[in-house]
Amino acid sequence: MFTEDFVINFVLFLILAWALRRWIESRVLATLHQRMAEIEQARLKQPVPLMVEEIEGRLYCWHAETKDFVCQGADLQELRDNFKLRYPGQNAHVQDGPEQLLHRLRHELKHLRQNENLNSQ
Repeated sequence: MFTEDFVINFVLFLILAWALRRWIESRVLATLHQRMAEIEQARLKQPVPLMVEEIEGRLYCWHAETKDFVCQGADLQELRDNFKLRYPGQNAHVQDGPEQLLHRLRHELKHLRQNENLNSQ
């Protein structure tokens, strides 16, 4: 009689411990998934840092940190269009490249923004 009660209680305890462990795991996983989604959303809001180079009249952009190829184009507008194809919903920031090229791109960007403002009015 004592052994039967002990075995039954022990089995019930194991089932309860297993259920509690599964519940804790599901809560931890849910929290982890939520945190990962928050981190991904924050990452998407950060502009992609780019390094730009001009080779044989074409502009090439690489990720400034990972050095992965990002996009290419004949001018800034084409670079922007190709960037948006690869990274929809994200922005970029050209932070590295030859100073003369960076100056030229800043000038092109100023004109693009002026044209966009005129077209939106």
